[in-house]
Amino acid sequence: MAAFIDILHEEHFYRTGFESVRVNGSYEAVYEAVIASMIGYNNELLVIGQNEQSAAWRKTCKALDVNVSTIDIDNDIATAVETILSVNRNSTHILCGSEVSADVLNKIGELSRKYRRSLIADNSREDYTMADIDKYNIDFLVCPQSESSLIVARRSKLVQTEGNARNINNDLYTIWQSGLTDRRSTLEPMAC
Repeated sequence: MAAFIDILHEEHFYRTGFESVRVNGSYEAVYEAVIASMIGYNNELLVIGQNEQSAAWRKTCKALDVNVSTIDIDNDIATAVETILSVNRNSTHILCGSEVSADVLNKIGELSRKYRRSLIADNSREDYTMADIDKYNIDFLVCPQSESSLIVARRSKLVQTEGNARNINNDLYTIWQSGLTDRRSTLEPMAC
């Protein structure tokens, strides 16, 4: 993961169409900020996974009054995800845990593109690169670290979080904006 994070500190990373957002605090705090800021009051988060991590996300959703549905890892997870997305228009975001394999994440990414949902992926076990983010159609990649965590966010999706936060402490948009003060005042055009 070190090589991936080094890329994020380069001066021109914003030209990729993504932003890096550093969130101070524990692993739980970063996911609380993501969930609290991204999921609208009438929307629902689809959590894929069955380990302790997924259970913690469901607990966070309950504490934040965020609607959540879950899918356990099984043999035909892509079909289960497609069934939910095709029927439930309120399931606007999908959160994949670290136990989801690259093949399954690829299928879920295709479904998120097909149904126009946002895909959040955990990067605590895999070392995803920028090419992987594009390949899997990941909108938010969470890279948990010990004292602060990094979120690689598609800028077009990140700006949509403005005004969604359940409270000011978990406002991902505000955290991102406060981090922009260190950026140069003149920005070059994004790469096409």
